[in-house]
Amino acid sequence: MARDEVALKATSRSWKTERFPANRGRLKLDRSFDPVEWDALLCGVIPEEMEDKWFIYEEGGWLNFHRSWTGFCNYRVRLRKTPNGGEIAEAWVSRQKDQYTGIDKEEEASEKDGDTHAPDVDDGFSGSPHSATPMRVRFRAGNARRDP
Repeated sequence: MARDEVALKATSRSWKTERFPANRGRLKLDRSFDPVEWDALLCGVIPEEMEDKWFIYEEGGWLNFHRSWTGFCNYRVRLRKTPNGGEIAEAWVSRQKDQYTGIDKEEEASEKDGDTHAPDVDDGFSGSPHSATPMRVRFRAGNARRDP
């Protein structure tokens, strides 16, 4: 992290949020994270401009994905610490039709590229620039920034 960058950990109070709806479905995701990626996950993402579609924060071992404009929680991912960083323990998607009209269940778990409504949870957290669809985010140890 550059000297002039300040690490800012996203919390549930950093942005407008709504509770995760009871109408939800389980996603099958198998992903581990090295220590740098793990630290970046725990910092989350706070939107900086209107084009930033996701607000992401960790709380109580859960990574929460909220739409930045509405505050709707569309995804929750339970994280588990490992000796080599961490991994996804379980993942859930909102099935609340008035809040989220994502793609079908099979596509949602395997979608990697393209312009979908879902952030790319499976491989969306690396130490280099990547696509966290539709928002481009670069995670650094102790900080998260949107790619230009």
